[in-house]
Order: sequence, then structure tokens, then C-alpha cells
Amino acid sequence: DASASTFVLAPLPYATGASLLLVGTVVLIAAIDPVLGLITLVSLAAVVVIDVAGSWRTFLGFQAAQEQRGVVASLAHESFDGALTVKSLGREDHEVSRMRGEAGALRDRLIDVGTVWATFRAIVEAVPPMTTVVLVVVGALRLGATTTDAVLAAYRGRIAHERDTFRQALDGQRARLDAIREKVASDFNF
Repeated sequence: DASASTFVLAPLPYATGASLLLVGTVVLIAAIDPVLGLITLVSLAAVVVIDVAGSWRTFLGFQAAQEQRGVVASLAHESFDGALTVKSLGREDHEVSRMRGEAGALRDRLIDVGTVWATFRAIVEAVPPMTTVVLVVVGALRLGATTTDAVLAAYRGRIAHERDTFRQALDGQRARLDAIREKVASDFNF
């Protein structure tokens, strides 16, 4: 069907537009002031590097969690298959402690994944506002005495806005991390 065959192209317009906006922004800022353009380029590169590194760390954490999930599932199947034998041999406590230990390890891995994800997302979301502040400060220093009170007031307002945006992003990541912890704790009854 035509819809399914073109589905792979769905993200292309957004990705192309976002990429062109980023490149255009760097070019525009570099045309205004090469030093500010370099700061912008370094900032964008930092966001990409942090995002890729954080994604890989998260992926590796999920991979370990999936492996641990397999261990827990195999223990559960052992318990289902040999429940009568375990009960008749009086090994219930041993099997319960094995399951509790492996389930606890799974819980810890899932919490670690959530912590890594929330941490690196907060950092990625903090870089653009911090870059804006750096650009404003460096730009103001480069302008020197020609900076007026009105321009400084506008900068102060922009910095306050970026600070608030960063706080909201950080609070959002904290809320996600708390939700992950609560969900995992409730799923494992810990």
C-alpha cells in the first residue's frame, strides 16, 4: 500500500527543516560576528555529542535490563514448572530469595536507565539556554561601550527567560525520574 511504502519518509521534512534552521542560524550568527558563530557551532556540536553519548548509555542500560528481565522470566518459569518439587523439598524460601534478588537487580537496572536518561536529557536541554547566555555576555563584551540601557534590559529579560526555561526542563526531568522510580517500585512491590 502506498501509505506504508512512504511511511519511512515521514520524518524527512521535519529533519530537513530542523537541519536547515540549525545551519542557517550558525551561518547567520557567524555572518554577524565570527566569534559568536564559533560559540554557536561549538554549542550545537556539544548538544549532538551529548545526545549521542547519552543515547548509547541509555541503550546499553536497556540492553542490560532486558537481559536481566530474561533471567527473571527464566526463574519464574522454573518456579512454575517445578513448584510442586520445590515445595515438597522445602526449598520455597531459597527460591523466593533467588527471585527477590533477581527482581531487585532488574529494578535497580531500570532505575539506573531512568536516571541516565533523565540526567542526559536535562543536560541536553540546558545547553541551548546556557549558550544563549554566553552569546549575550560575549556579544555585550564585544560591543563594549556602545551597549545601551535598553539593550542591557532586553538581555536581562532574555537571560531570565532562559533561566526559567532551564528550571522547567530540569523540573520536568525530575518529575519523569520520580515517576519511573514510583512505577518500578510499585511493579516490584519494593
